[in-house]
Amino acid sequence: MSQPLPDGIYLDYKDVLRSTPAIPKHCLVPLQKKEDPAWYKKVVAANVFHYVDDKSEPQKIKKADIWGYSIDGVFYYKDLGPTSSGFQRAAVMRRLEIVGRISLFTVFSMRTHLSAASANRKAIHGRSSYFLIDLESGQQMPMTQENLTRLLSRDEAILEQYESKMKAMQESISQENGANRSQKAKANHKLMVRYIKTYNKYNPLF
Repeated sequence: MSQPLPDGIYLDYKDVLRSTPAIPKHCLVPLQKKEDPAWYKKVVAANVFHYVDDKSEPQKIKKADIWGYSIDGVFYYKDLGPTSSGFQRAAVMRRLEIVGRISLFTVFSMRTHLSAASANRKAIHGRSSYFLIDLESGQQMPMTQENLTRLLSRDEAILEQYESKMKAMQESISQENGANRSQKAKANHKLMVRYIKTYNKYNPLF
């Protein structure tokens, strides 16, 4: 993608592919005066957006019914993905770290459990989960080697490079005596992110 997405409300992933918000920023009705530098951020923080359509008619839409919005070139996607237990979580706006035909966002969660050192002491650990969005279909999926390979298969040259680099990296890591599971996961993640960016560079949104 050569430039950030314009500010406004995007009703589905096709708006992102067109780089055209269904409800541009200038059509939104501020909660307070537009002289307030933060008026737009306050509007998108609300659960209902009021705007004026192309016929100059007042309209409104719930945040639950949008796909995402852009603020100063930063895109936020409405995440409705399932939890590990299979139940759908409440809608959360996630910042897309990578915006392209293959997009990426992170979900950070905290987990509490009893510490091994004391039965009465709780230990808190943070965990990051990564998700991909296929902007060819709007589908959200976990960031796994299998899912990324499937998406990269649309560009045979990039897929071939990725699979070759992944194989070489895994062989190199397996030969290192001190390499642990965490180091392997970090190396895999770094390579996957690199090839998401490479794919997006040679297959731009617009």
